[in-house]
Amino acid sequence: MNLWPFRKPVERRASTDFTRSHVDAIIAAASADGVNVGETAAAAAASGLLARSFAAAMVKPSVERTGLDASTLHEIGGAFILSGESVFLIEVTDGMVMLTRASSWDIEGTAPATWRYLLELPGPSDHWTVRAPAAQVLHFRAYQSAALPHRGRSPLALSGASAESLANAESQLRDELSGPVGRLIPAPLDQLGDGDEDDPLATLEASLAALRGRSALVPSMSRDWGAGGPQNATDWKSQRIGADPPDSVVRLRKEGHEAVLAAAGVPPMLFSAAGQAQASREALRQFLHMTVAPLARIVEVEATRKLAAPVALDFTSLHASDVQGRARSFQSLVGGGMDVERAARLSGLLIDDGE
Repeated sequence: MNLWPFRKPVERRASTDFTRSHVDAIIAAASADGVNVGETAAAAAASGLLARSFAAAMVKPSVERTGLDASTLHEIGGAFILSGESVFLIEVTDGMVMLTRASSWDIEGTAPATWRYLLELPGPSDHWTVRAPAAQVLHFRAYQSAALPHRGRSPLALSGASAESLANAESQLRDELSGPVGRLIPAPLDQLGDGDEDDPLATLEASLAALRGRSALVPSMSRDWGAGGPQNATDWKSQRIGADPPDSVVRLRKEGHEAVLAAAGVPPMLFSAAGQAQASREALRQFLHMTVAPLARIVEVEATRKLAAPVALDFTSLHASDVQGRARSFQSLVGGGMDVERAARLSGLLIDDGE
């Protein structure tokens, strides 16, 4: 007997076309000014932390019944930050649920029950176009707007100017750090060997381009090494050049980094509380309860609706780091007269296994 209610197999068609949303994404990327918020360290930190947290979840009733293995949960968690949504085609192979993530999709219909999806399923050498009803598609989405309830939104996009400022600051720092680095030693023009005496700027440009941490002779105000010495205090003295970003850009990058993390539901303290164990534990507790748990609930509801099974994600292993805090909470509840079993459940020390 199949582990999942029978569905008519979808028709896969090899295709060289892209869906409308995929084309829109390509056009947007081509017209962008080079600033990509999703490629900042804050975006990578937030999406990576949420993805790894989801991958640590234990799935009930089972991976075979749901298709939600660690790799798939990792994708779902990261997508909540980077795009606000992810879509998977549901299929049954040898009695097991298999989920295939779509790279892009279009949706037609009015009420959610009538939606039909046009999915692009990528492969290593080709991609497939599939049409499927909503009942055969898992669509995890968050931060929707009233105007577009069928599309999730990334918290990076919702961060607006803060995210854009961070991306601009990191872009400026990248340009600053990509400049020449090394030491310049002023020398008379007639001592520069093959340098172009008619065009000293060309000699200087060539020297700067070849620095890469080394030293280079560059034109000096003095004509030779002879009597009289240098004509000014800087002649013949080694000068180091390299990155020197303005303090304002460095500060803007730091503040933008923390703002984007907060917008993504990741307490900045998780990445800056070195040596502060209590602060780190509190930041992790907030992240697990205020970000991981609500987004996991979105996954559970959608999966339960589409897979005809009560799906649950268990993050007990992650909560182990907060056992001291939960123990104190349990002690306070019991001390206040609450029943021991109820206090244990409310404090998270006793987990209902659903059986």
